[in-house]
Amino acid sequence: MNKPELYRLSNSMQTRDAAEFFEEYAPKMSWKKNNNRILDVGCGDGSVTNMLMKYLPNDFNLLGSDINVNMVNFANEQNRNEKTSFIVLDIVGEIPVEMKRSFDHVFSIYALHWVQNHKQAFKNIFDLLEENGQFFTIFLASNPYHQFILRTMSEDSVLSPFAQEAEQYISPYYDAKEPEKEITKLMESNGFIDVDVKCEDKVFQFDDMHLFKNHFFAVIPFKIPDELLENAFENFVQMLKEIEIAHGVYNPPNIVNIYYKLLKVYGHKP
Repeated sequence: MNKPELYRLSNSMQTRDAAEFFEEYAPKMSWKKNNNRILDVGCGDGSVTNMLMKYLPNDFNLLGSDINVNMVNFANEQNRNEKTSFIVLDIVGEIPVEMKRSFDHVFSIYALHWVQNHKQAFKNIFDLLEENGQFFTIFLASNPYHQFILRTMSEDSVLSPFAQEAEQYISPYYDAKEPEKEITKLMESNGFIDVDVKCEDKVFQFDDMHLFKNHFFAVIPFKIPDELLENAFENFVQMLKEIEIAHGVYNPPNIVNIYYKLLKVYGHKP
């Protein structure tokens, strides 16, 4: 996630799921007549933050946040306006006092699978919300990237020196049998009510191998020389083809399917 421009050009899977999520949960979003304050946690390049504006009322202030300085700088360059800005924030770090109880809504789209300490993340999000605030998020329970990072890159003699502490980049629910129950328990222990968690099987098809390669290069979290990433990409495609066959799918070489589990989560601060 160190290449914001490349990520912006190749995040079609993320934007598709974000659009579907916003459409599904828009009826649940409750807005004030004026001065709605919204935080987007893990905004990345800001493109999905921009998508959110379609669902906001007229009077709002939208703040995007991300731990990645490069992403935040890019988001401010591309998407900052009179109602929207972006800051560096670690959602499991210490939250500035002035930000606590400052937001009516917190969103987080395709970000929390990068976070290991969900107990602290949910506590901080609860603290960021004011009374009667709402929290909406989607993130990955598991996908082939997690398998590739954990089972292949971290064990490869060439790639493993670049893929240190691979477990930090794997969704904490990668091996969970019932992630819905785990998340519900964590959120309720932090004070959320009306918690609703869904885990859905999803598939996304890349029919442009160049776009898919860009996607791979953009989301791999390690700083690996491009020539080594080229070889890793070929191995990843081979792994995906094996997964396709297991699903009874036989795509041509230039088309790949990504099979994954997506978590959709809602919580309310009383």
